[in-house]
Amino acid sequence: MFYILGYLFSFLIGFLAINKVTENNQFPLILKYILGMGLGLLLSGQITFYSLLLCNQIQPVLIIVIHIILISFLIFNGSPRWWSLDHRRGGPSVIPILIYLIILSALILTASFFPYGGWDAWGIWNLKARFIFLGGTQWRNMLDPALFQTSNHYPFLWPLMNVWIWCFGKSAPTYIPLVSSLTYAIGLPLLLGFGLYTTTKHKLSFLPAFLFALLPLYQLLSISQYADVLIAFFLLAVFIFFHLSLEQKSSSLFFLTGIFCGAMSFIKDEGLASTILISFLVLILIAINQNFSNRKLKIIGKFLLGVFLTFLPALIFQFFIRPASLQFENGLISKTNPSSLFRLAIILRYYAAEFLSIKWQGIWIIILCGILFNLKKIKTVPSYTLIVGFTVLYMMTLTANYFINTHIPLIFWLVSSVNRLILSLIPPLLFLIFHGILSKSTDKKDCGIN
Repeated sequence: MFYILGYLFSFLIGFLAINKVTENNQFPLILKYILGMGLGLLLSGQITFYSLLLCNQIQPVLIIVIHIILISFLIFNGSPRWWSLDHRRGGPSVIPILIYLIILSALILTASFFPYGGWDAWGIWNLKARFIFLGGTQWRNMLDPALFQTSNHYPFLWPLMNVWIWCFGKSAPTYIPLVSSLTYAIGLPLLLGFGLYTTTKHKLSFLPAFLFALLPLYQLLSISQYADVLIAFFLLAVFIFFHLSLEQKSSSLFFLTGIFCGAMSFIKDEGLASTILISFLVLILIAINQNFSNRKLKIIGKFLLGVFLTFLPALIFQFFIRPASLQFENGLISKTNPSSLFRLAIILRYYAAEFLSIKWQGIWIIILCGILFNLKKIKTVPSYTLIVGFTVLYMMTLTANYFINTHIPLIFWLVSSVNRLILSLIPPLLFLIFHGILSKSTDKKDCGIN
């Protein structure tokens, strides 16, 4: 019963923080609610991480007190009307509510068949969470080389989120990771639908979110208690905030773009790569944008500050905590298991088979057609350029990893990981495609390009 307080505290921190940062911007209340829970659990996980480093074990009372202090600070230093609803703008009709009730029902039904999640939930994420919560001062045993098959070189933001909720009890109930997973599984299509509606005001904005959420593969992977759904959520939030930042020419929204960008670095290695790639592309797009004139340094500074604040735990982990990975062998220099062009051909052929697989219900074909339809806008609208540029660089990075690391059997690795890793690309690409189709004017003036 008391565990619900953990989610409530996280939501309040996230909602109040976003409300404070966006108080001078046009930012709809519904997005504050959706992003509030996502950001709140992120901040709770990082607070738990810092307290773990400080005390060398979990101290529930200390962590809860820090949350209460932070909530109190945000309440008394935030907008004087943070609790009031904004009725000045018309919202979507009742249809989206019915759509999301269907999505919620479908996800809960699917989750009921997998209450303990998938293999990575058992062998990696929830195992780490139990080590941290139940291990006392011996929590670092999870980093022992003997446990290399648990991917002990991965960061552990996702386990820390669940540890935070467990702080409201004395045990570690298995349904908490399921509830946390459902939170992001439901939040992701909500973010896609209302993100599109916020930027286009079109009633069909909720159609791609509905179609995406009802993909059987999405329902299975999103409730499997894997960390990939977190990356998908934060990734979409980055692109939506970047688009809104350019529309409103707001440095505070660039700060939030950086917050969500840096957050991915402490989830898993692919998240770290995503943070680096997006930061690189965002800095280039800001630098070449002619609309900011003398404000470029301020905007870049706000963005990098946001990235740094949520990137810091990943830096600490990478340099002071992370054990050496025993699941890597450099095929470029290995004599026993070298990389080859044949290996690259297998990877590329598997990609082709994966993208055309029936399990995706043709969504990648729709995405390809949508990109071709919006090809001219991709060259002129910075948020579109960012999404496509990131997608290309991300796939190149994945390919390089599969090609260079010859330690893991290639076919097993591809079959067990590719579908999860490309899933996070779908919501941003759907945002690009349907925004380009539904927006009444996505011209150069709107996007800050001369």
